[in-house]
Amino acid sequence: MYAESIFSEMQAYYVTLPEGRELIRSYLDRLCAMFYPRAVWYRFVVLEAAEANVLAGIDVELSAERNPALGMRDVRRSVRFPEGFNRELEALSPVLDRWSNLGVTIPFVSDVSEV
Repeated sequence: MYAESIFSEMQAYYVTLPEGRELIRSYLDRLCAMFYPRAVWYRFVVLEAAEANVLAGIDVELSAERNPALGMRDVRRSVRFPEGFNRELEALSPVLDRWSNLGVTIPFVSDVSEV
């Protein structure tokens, strides 16, 4: 089971807000329980600027990108603006402590220095 970014379900909150972190925690808790002992993989936030800018609590609003695939998203956003990444880790930590079947992946890492 691969738990894609759940922000399409969240529709309103970024991970910097407690509501966004709670949605991640409760969603992953349910998935891990349902599929235990099978693996559940969570991919860290993958949002283009236009998708991120509409979420309440977004840490930095970015202008529209000409080529979103090369823009400020994924690990590039996390390195440049670490608050969102740190809050996402905060949301995942208790779930990782409870469930041995949860794994995480950080998308678009091209060099170990990025993490």
